[in-house]
Amino acid sequence: MPDFYGPTFAFGTIFYFFFFSCPIPIILTKIYSIIIKHLNPVKIRFIMIRSAITFILSFISQLYANCLYAPPLHPLQEGRIIQGFNGAHSHKQRLAYGVDIDLPEGSFIYAARGGKVLAIKEDFKLGGPSPRFRPFANIIIIEHKDGSHGLYAHLQYLGVLVKKGDLVKRNQLIGLSGCTGQCDGPHLHFEIYRGPNLKSRQTLEFQFLTNKGALRPQKGLTLTGYATEDSRLCP
Repeated sequence: MPDFYGPTFAFGTIFYFFFFSCPIPIILTKIYSIIIKHLNPVKIRFIMIRSAITFILSFISQLYANCLYAPPLHPLQEGRIIQGFNGAHSHKQRLAYGVDIDLPEGSFIYAARGGKVLAIKEDFKLGGPSPRFRPFANIIIIEHKDGSHGLYAHLQYLGVLVKKGDLVKRNQLIGLSGCTGQCDGPHLHFEIYRGPNLKSRQTLEFQFLTNKGALRPQKGLTLTGYATEDSRLCP
């Protein structure tokens, strides 16, 4: 027989009337009012906006997480990967997911994914194996729909064929390969990254779509361009 006069019953009665006789929206409104009263409204709005932006970017990122990239080459051109992910030479830590593709000087470079040209550099002439040449790479950076960026580096002097602000499509001709910056010979460095700038960027793992299917970039693989429309390719 229940103890109608015990503390357990009394607490249960209060809990029942508070939560079941009072609509949930009213409870949430009261909680929100308490928070507003004790915190800076401007700070709260900033936190809410930042959280919303983070959630949206995370959702978009997950939406495109499994899409594939077209190799940045012409379909009739071959390029051998001379350094893949986690390459011992220079692909380490934050920069682990970069790909170096061996190409003759002046080879056509195509966009692996569509987007907006965020930055270009094409007036450097210097290049060599020493780290002191690192700042002198000619580059193209393309921003994608999900906020990630594609970096195309070591391009030829005056070898950028797009302008900052251009909207480019996948498989559009964008540049010419070269050996500017730190490089042992003509090649294309390609990577996908997130971050506000190149110094603090974090490279992302990705796969190429080829005639043999989806391939994780590995040293020794030979790539050709992939011009076929395919739903697996990143939009």
